[in-house]
Amino acid sequence: MSRPVRDESLKILILSTYDGTGAAAVRDYLLSFRLHSRHRYYYALDCRRLDGRIDLRPFDVIAIFWDVYLPGPELSDAVRERIAHAPAVKVAFLQDEYRDVRRVNQVMAELGVQVAFTCVAEADHRTFYPAEAIPSLEGLYTVLPGYIPRTLEAVHLDVDSSRAIDVGYRSRAMPFDLGDLGQDKTAIAERFQGLARAHGLAADISVLERDRLYGRQWVQFLRDCRCVLGTSSGASVVDFTGDIRRSCARHLALNPDAGYGDIKARFFADADWKVVIDTVSPRVFEAAALGCTLVQHEGLYGGIIRADEHFIGVRRDYSNVGEVVDRVRDRAFCREMAKRTHRELVASGRYGFPAFARWFDGILDRHVPGRRGTGSLSAVRFYGDGYRQRRQALVPWGKAFAVLPSTQLVHDLARRVLERLPRARRGPLASRLIHNPAGIVGKGLAVWRLFRADPRWRGILTSYLRRRRGARPAPAVYALLDDLLRLELIRTARQRSLSTSQSFTVDWEYEAAANVLVAVSRRGPGATGGALTDEAVAALRQGRIRALVWDHAAVAPQVVCRAGRFRWLTFTLGSGGVYRFRALEQLYCADAQAIGDALAAILAAGDGPGRRPAP
Repeated sequence: MSRPVRDESLKILILSTYDGTGAAAVRDYLLSFRLHSRHRYYYALDCRRLDGRIDLRPFDVIAIFWDVYLPGPELSDAVRERIAHAPAVKVAFLQDEYRDVRRVNQVMAELGVQVAFTCVAEADHRTFYPAEAIPSLEGLYTVLPGYIPRTLEAVHLDVDSSRAIDVGYRSRAMPFDLGDLGQDKTAIAERFQGLARAHGLAADISVLERDRLYGRQWVQFLRDCRCVLGTSSGASVVDFTGDIRRSCARHLALNPDAGYGDIKARFFADADWKVVIDTVSPRVFEAAALGCTLVQHEGLYGGIIRADEHFIGVRRDYSNVGEVVDRVRDRAFCREMAKRTHRELVASGRYGFPAFARWFDGILDRHVPGRRGTGSLSAVRFYGDGYRQRRQALVPWGKAFAVLPSTQLVHDLARRVLERLPRARRGPLASRLIHNPAGIVGKGLAVWRLFRADPRWRGILTSYLRRRRGARPAPAVYALLDDLLRLELIRTARQRSLSTSQSFTVDWEYEAAANVLVAVSRRGPGATGGALTDEAVAALRQGRIRALVWDHAAVAPQVVCRAGRFRWLTFTLGSGGVYRFRALEQLYCADAQAIGDALAAILAAGDGPGRRPAP
């Protein structure tokens, strides 16, 4: 289906959730299209704010970026409908493809996706994206999760200067349902912390969320490291139906002390290593560009890097750690490996964003037969409309994104100030503001409105404050407020007064034998059933409830809801979509009568007069 290369440029709309915070890899990937492609790109950032009024007619291509989870709530039902009926060629970039594979297939078919870019190896394309499941799909291409930006390609290689850290690492603990490969990130951190102590190596290793580094801090960290640890990017468990994720999340919410071995034996022992996603993380390229020596678990890495050639290989059973430590301590060996890795990965230009963009243009030439959009569209008009209609303040400018005058600009400036605080002086609130300033401010306002509107919520806060003044331990205030806001989401969803981007219903289920009260979400609109029974209300009032849980896993891991004309808030519900109200439970245990009465009154009132009696 090859076509001649055209001279004219296409108008391409990119849909993304990028808000200016988080890892630079997202920003660099987004900007690469505009900086290196011959086409014209228009960015609808924070696409939660889009609604059915968006005009898609001018665009030849609509590209859904990989930070938008296709079955998730980032795109509203109305926007999905507009995309499905738009004449433009639909393109999807896919990552985190180990979860809900068949649901993703279904959404791709509903949207009419014609071209998709996947991190899955070409040999597994049909396993993940069968033609019969996605009739609209014309082309499927394997890409990497990220490439090398020009700024890093231009960095002068320096492997001779003194570096304070012998072994460095930053990652995060991954959900159990990703299998053994996901747990490697924690395993390599724990093993090398011990090895560094035993062999006198200077190490800075962490998988804690509070220790994550972004932007300039991340670049400086890599400049300070001689060697950097790493593992394959991907998963050894692929959850085609979503059942594994939902089962693991529900079990862990009720049994938080369950270990990985127990969870694997219960839910996915037969699935681990059957189908594997094993590719290379953008962090590998970043470390190589900044002169670090890679120390990696054995793996495929998409065929990009190879043990003993580009990295010091660590066997997954750690049977060769003696040899690995010797090589790490051999500075001459590390320098030569770092030079070779830089030469082949960075200096070659093969894995830079310019090369990717040229290749991407060639793929579009194959699949976009001609102009699809109707009418002209200027960038000034597009971003001006976005600023007026949905307060999109982040716009491309030169080689970066600029922030227009707005509350987002205020948040961005505040975040930059807070980032200058020493890490030891940052409390939980400061850390949250750095990572998500707009969300924290929005949720603070939502809490204020909640307490102002209903005295029963204020009663719970009063009980909390009394406990804080006493000698007994109390939950952190932000944890309690998180719980109260999510409980209010359940109540308003049951009243059908919650404005969400993705429709769902919530039923109450009371497991009397275990004394567990669970709110269970179901996808799509419909009549709300499963009200609080008299038995559940009595258990609440009598202090018998052991656990209070919201199981939203069948819908998504988060809820996106409107909190004003232009503001949308995202509430995460754990990595698997199951949230346990731990702070409320702790308060309930200490003052069962007062908290139980308040919760029973609030939640039963949300059901109105139709509450069903216990059978």
